[in-house]
Amino acid sequence: GQTIDLVRSIQSSIAATAQRITLNTEVMHDLVLQVMGLQLQLDNITAFVDDHEENMADLQYHSKYTQNRTVERFESLEGRMLSHETEIDTIFTNINATDNHVHSMLKYLDDVRLSCTHGFNSHAEELYSLNKSVSMVQDTSDMLREKFSLMNVRLDFDVQNLS
Repeated sequence: GQTIDLVRSIQSSIAATAQRITLNTEVMHDLVLQVMGLQLQLDNITAFVDDHEENMADLQYHSKYTQNRTVERFESLEGRMLSHETEIDTIFTNINATDNHVHSMLKYLDDVRLSCTHGFNSHAEELYSLNKSVSMVQDTSDMLREKFSLMNVRLDFDVQNLS
């Protein structure tokens, strides 16, 4: 009962950990897509600069704007990556704890198996000894039956001789 609950708890913990890993993978994929989108924006800015060199004031305005946005996005991205790194560390910590728990459960189950084996061997020896004792009792009872039968015959013989 308790062992089954423990095993179910471990299975549930492993499933939750796998689900969190999947979620983190999806988030990392989204981050890669955002970085690619950012790269496209940077490419567009470069093309814009090449096409409109004569409009320097406009170029500087757009360049400054884009630079600020890029810094903001990189800062945001860095924050999110730190957050995911922390989550991944937590997941690995949980996996290690679960692994240690599973190993201790396996050791416990092995100890139980050994204990059961010793108990089984002890019961087998007791049954063997009991079987020998029963066999001796049967042999003794057969011998007593024979002696009783012989005594009955003698008694009948002696009674007939008395008459």
